[in-house]
Amino acid sequence: MLKNIYTQFHMALFQRQADLNFIDSTNPQERFNIYKNTIMFNLSNALSLTFPGIWQLLGKTCADNIASAFCSHPDNFPISGCLDDWGEKFPAFLASIEELKILPYLKDYAYYEWVKHQAYLANKTEAITLNKLSQIQTEKFVLARIAFLPSVYSYSSKFPIDEIQKIIDNSNSNAINLSNNQAFAIIYRHKDEINTIWVAKDLWTFFDNLKQGNTIAQAIKKTLVDFDLTTAFHFLFEKQLIREIII
Repeated sequence: MLKNIYTQFHMALFQRQADLNFIDSTNPQERFNIYKNTIMFNLSNALSLTFPGIWQLLGKTCADNIASAFCSHPDNFPISGCLDDWGEKFPAFLASIEELKILPYLKDYAYYEWVKHQAYLANKTEAITLNKLSQIQTEKFVLARIAFLPSVYSYSSKFPIDEIQKIIDNSNSNAINLSNNQAFAIIYRHKDEINTIWVAKDLWTFFDNLKQGNTIAQAIKKTLVDFDLTTAFHFLFEKQLIREIII
C-alpha cells in the first residue's frame, strides 16, 4: 500500500494529468500542489547553495527558472534523501540549454563549484609531515605513489575560470577574453575551509598524474622537461595535501 502511494506521488510530480486518487481530500490538486511546490523549492534552493556562482552569473530569476526545469525532469531527481549528494548532473544540463550556449564556460564553472562541494563533504583524515621523506631511500622514492587526502581534487578547464571567479568576487573587475587562458587548479579543504590554488600547467600535470595513481617517475615523465620536483613536493607538503607515500 505505502509503496503504491509513493509510486503514484512520484508519477504525479512529473505528469500534468496525474491520478490523484491517493490523496484523501475534496481538493486533491490543490493539496498536491502544496507538496509539489515545496519539494521543487527545496530542490532549487539546494542547487543555489551548491552552485552560488551560477546564480550570480545568471541572476536569480534566470537561475531559478533553469533550476526549476532541471528539477522537473525525472532523470534529474535525487536518488537519496541527502541533497548534499545531489547536483552532479547540473553542469551538463546547463550546457544542454540552447539559450545558454553563448556562455560556453557555464558548464566548466558549474563543475568547478561541484568539485568544491565534493571537497567540502569529503572525509577528514590527517596529512603526513615532511619527515616521512627522510625515511624513504632515494632509489625507491621515484617508484612510490602518492595518496592524497580525500578532500584534495584536481581541476582544469579550457576557459579562464580563475578570471571568471575574480569577476564574481569583484563585480567591478574588467571583462575577460574567454579565449585567453586555460585554468589549472588544486582544490582542497583545510580546517573546514575550501581553498582553490590556481597553478601552472606543469605543476598541475604532475599533480594530476599522481592523483590518477601514477608513480612519481611516471608523473615526472609526463610533465614538462624543466619541471622542479623539489619545489613541487615542498608545495604539496606545505599545503598538507598528502595522506601517505606508498612504496
